[in-house]
Amino acid sequence: MRKLIFRKYAAPKDAYYICRINIHSDKVFPLHSHDYVEIFWIEEGEGIHHVNGEQILIKRGDLVFMRPEDHHSFRVTTPEPMVLVNISFPELDFTTFRDTYVPDKNQYWYNSSELPEILKLKEHQIRWLEAQADELHKTSRTRLFRDRFLLNLFTELHKGFIKKENFKGPSWLEEALELIKKPEHFCLGTKEFAKLSYRSPEHVARVVKSVLGKRPTEIVNKARMEHAAHSLTMSKKEILDIVSDCGFQSIGHFYQCFHKEFKMSPRKYRIQKQSIVGTLI
Repeated sequence: MRKLIFRKYAAPKDAYYICRINIHSDKVFPLHSHDYVEIFWIEEGEGIHHVNGEQILIKRGDLVFMRPEDHHSFRVTTPEPMVLVNISFPELDFTTFRDTYVPDKNQYWYNSSELPEILKLKEHQIRWLEAQADELHKTSRTRLFRDRFLLNLFTELHKGFIKKENFKGPSWLEEALELIKKPEHFCLGTKEFAKLSYRSPEHVARVVKSVLGKRPTEIVNKARMEHAAHSLTMSKKEILDIVSDCGFQSIGHFYQCFHKEFKMSPRKYRIQKQSIVGTLI
């Protein structure tokens, strides 16, 4: 079995190596191990991952954390190629990195099971990761950019998996709930929420009520209020501009929603949050 050596294909001072690989059904991808850690995720297609004596089906959205001791190969059985992005990292100080940034000490490369950890990414996480990889490829291969990528990745995974581990609804609703938090979506209201769900407004309303006990309007207004609170705290924007940013047509409706959420007016909220002695006001 071949062992891949990081310094044989990366520049001497590189802190990481990144590439996009197309694997076709007629291509032999030999069994190998590494002297480094790596992650890879599937962008397109599917195939069989031969890893540590097991055969696992992998497809778009699968994110895999390979450890140095793991040995693996790939086999594609479909006419379409399997496209994966691979990022490898040499000489990481695993213990320090884990103890500082990984809440669960048995996650990612630190998984102690026989097989490497595989996470199922949501569509918005795939797109996010693709953008991160493109940016990483354009930068110099320094530890600074490597660590920034890893910290961003762990943060995104923590938000996307740890926080939602008890979510009982369908995956399309989970996806829509994440996307509606963005200004370009919540400012368009409940119709946009239904559009993000790829379901009719009536069906979305029934499922949201069943799963969360809320109405779509409450979901959208919650996202709007969180954005408004952030703007009031962290910006100098006029309240009228914040009302517009949130997608409200009526300032009275905005004030009503804001007071319902925070039990005070937007002006008082801003004064309190931007004051060192805000808790005494």
